[in-house]
Amino acid sequence: MGDRLTERDVSTLRKQINNIEIINITDVNTSDFPKGGCWERLLTIIDISNHHYVIQLDSDTITFSMPEEVMQCIVDNRSFTLGTEMGQKIITFQEATKLLKDQGVNSQHVQVLAELSMAEIDHTNNLKYIRGCAAFTGFSKQGTSRDRVKNITQLIEQKIGENKWKEWGSEQVASNIAIANSDGSLVLPINKYHYFKPGIDANQFHLLHFVGSNRFTGGEYARLARKQVEILKSSL
Repeated sequence: MGDRLTERDVSTLRKQINNIEIINITDVNTSDFPKGGCWERLLTIIDISNHHYVIQLDSDTITFSMPEEVMQCIVDNRSFTLGTEMGQKIITFQEATKLLKDQGVNSQHVQVLAELSMAEIDHTNNLKYIRGCAAFTGFSKQGTSRDRVKNITQLIEQKIGENKWKEWGSEQVASNIAIANSDGSLVLPINKYHYFKPGIDANQFHLLHFVGSNRFTGGEYARLARKQVEILKSSL
């Protein structure tokens, strides 16, 4: 998504990545969905997944070793997502609301309000959810659609309000819903795919997500990224 890339950024990307296509955020059709907050990214992924397997990879992630589970998902055409401390398996909407209530989670954040509303939305217990992280996700070919996501998320919007649903964080809820309701989806094990925190041994993981300020903490993100680049260069 090329909304804030300079000409120098684009030149660098084209030198490093063959056949790269950069899509301007303003060119994405967001009708029936919020604008901003990474919604353009998700909608573009859904559109492309009509014909291809798609992987969403945030730039603040580092892959340290071969992600075998991910490679198998591609072969099997299974969607996947990063797990979290509170999200390590796919559950029902009813269970998603119960999880937050049992943990005593209570805030006005859009993700919390959305998850607390889920039990009121799905009385038949057919809809699935995963409290995952959209920083590293795989979308199977024809695993979801705009209509599928719209039909579910509009029910949430009706419960928590249009203005709240437009806030940053709603896209991750929608991504979680899209992944969870795609047949055979996998939640990547957090003992192999996790987020960085000070003191963590990066060598234990296939991939780490340097979420938020962690990409600046102690310079570890830059140091480890440079190390991986050197390892890759030496293997060529």
